Formats: sequence, structure tokens, C-alpha cells
Amino acid sequence: MNLAFVTINPDADYQDLETVADITFSEGNKYILQINGQAIVCEASEKPSNGGFYITSPEPFQYEAGSGKLWVKTLQNSRVLINIAE
Repeated sequence: MNLAFVTINPDADYQDLETVADITFSEGNKYILQINGQAIVCEASEKPSNGGFYITSPEPFQYEAGSGKLWVKTLQNSRVLINIAE
């Protein structure tokens, strides 16, 4: 089931994916994310200033929601399209 399809415009800071997508991830649930564009993804309880995983491939990947939030930051001043499904 598709939950959201969002665009994240270039920004210097990490953005909370739940807020941007207007959804709530449930801890322990698994989600499929597909990112078209270059981004950094990081799970943390507070907004990170650095760190995370570089995503440069549009291949879908699984994310299991933990107790932190999922933060996304764009790279190379380009927008990123994110598809989120259960």
C-alpha cells in the first residue's frame, strides 16, 4: 500500500520525513522506501548535523521504524523524490 510520494527540495538541513510526508511511522513496522535523487538518510531522535547513509540509487529498500525519526537531506542542490509504501 502506497503511503506517500513526496518531493524534498534542496535544503542545508536534515528534514523529518514523517513531517514532510504527513505520515507517522509505527515503531517495529517495516516500510519500503524508494529515493530518486541523491540523499542522505539518518535515523536519530534529534535532528542530526551530520552522518547517515548516502542513497544514490533508485532501488527500493526496506526500513524498519525504530524509536528515532527518519531524517533526509538532499545532496548536490537537487530535489529528491521519495516513494513510501507498507
